[in-house]
Amino acid sequence: MHKKLILSAIALTLSFTQALAFTSAEKPEYDLLRKKAETLTFAEKDLVKLEAFIAKYPHSAELTYLLGRYLEQNGYESLAADAYSRSSNLDPNFLSARFHRLISLLKINNEEDAKKELNECMRLLKSNPGDLAKLALLLESGGHFDLAQRVYEVAADAPSAVSELSVTVAELRFRQYKLTEAMSALEIALRKNPKDRKALFLKGKILCLQGKTEPGMQAFQQLYEVDPCHEGVSFIIARNNLRLNHSDKALLAGMVAMMCYSKDQHQFNEAKKQVELSLRNLTDAESKTLIEAFATQLSSIENRVFFRFSIGDVFDRLGKFDSAINQYQLGVQDSKSLNKDFAPLLARGLFRWAKDEETHRHDFQKALHLYDLANQLTPYDQEITSNQYRLSLRVKNVSNDPAFKFKMWLRELMDK
Repeated sequence: MHKKLILSAIALTLSFTQALAFTSAEKPEYDLLRKKAETLTFAEKDLVKLEAFIAKYPHSAELTYLLGRYLEQNGYESLAADAYSRSSNLDPNFLSARFHRLISLLKINNEEDAKKELNECMRLLKSNPGDLAKLALLLESGGHFDLAQRVYEVAADAPSAVSELSVTVAELRFRQYKLTEAMSALEIALRKNPKDRKALFLKGKILCLQGKTEPGMQAFQQLYEVDPCHEGVSFIIARNNLRLNHSDKALLAGMVAMMCYSKDQHQFNEAKKQVELSLRNLTDAESKTLIEAFATQLSSIENRVFFRFSIGDVFDRLGKFDSAINQYQLGVQDSKSLNKDFAPLLARGLFRWAKDEETHRHDFQKALHLYDLANQLTPYDQEITSNQYRLSLRVKNVSNDPAFKFKMWLRELMDK
């Protein structure tokens, strides 16, 4: 643990005070010593040079600090802590000296003095929550979780801290399954930004894991109102409303999820299942009202056409073919203002409409006309081409196909 902490400590930016007035001959040697301090690569000959510098500049906090680094590198932790202490006495605001004294004290298990030194480090970093968070991470890497948590909380609650810092802490605590500590960090994040998406989602997740379903769903509902497409929260809202038998709200959330994941086939199909389950519990009149209200809110014509064709497919699954055809018709009407780039979308809508006209309404002439239109738009679509070709042959050869002729006669009879 301590070795890992020593290596991690190198990442902390060294903060030196105002440079000494070294001679031109001394400056390169001093710079080399500083570099070796950062990488812990001192040699015995470097100690000789360092002691000569200290003898010449006895009030230099930087040089005494470098001595501490040499001693720490060679395992003399108590002596290193003393050197860092002398350095910080010479300059109370010398952060690097205080930080490395803190590390040395922790390694020799001097918890009482380490806590005091930690207070000094936090004092120096109080206006920089990012560096406070780095300090906490270093402490945590060394196994000092209680001290790290204390620093995390100070960092997250700093006036200049952003909510993302607290969320990062919360995510870390969640991975450790420290749910109470994670929730504390999330509350800080949400005080700073009540609409923080990650914080709201993680809060809902933790509350549900703790068996607090209702408060958890309230957090998810807040997120849904901020960003319904974030982390599939619309799915969660849809499922919860189905559980509560709020089919109208479930339908709305399901339709939102469907549009959120229009580019993800798997997620899109899952959303359609939610919509299908919701529609099973609503009357046709209720469904129509909700669907039309949702469609009118879609400002993009492309999205509206896509939505119409998708809902038509859901109605087909439910066996409500008239409702499906109605949605295909509306989608085709809306698509008139789309450019040719959306030909594949329109072709699929025409194809599904044609299938229903042929299979369920037995209006073969209309179905063939729709197949023709779809085939003209996407002549490379084999499914559309094969269906168009099949039906065209049957219509041409109706006199030689008794079954087909009977269907045509039955259709004409039903239309009278």
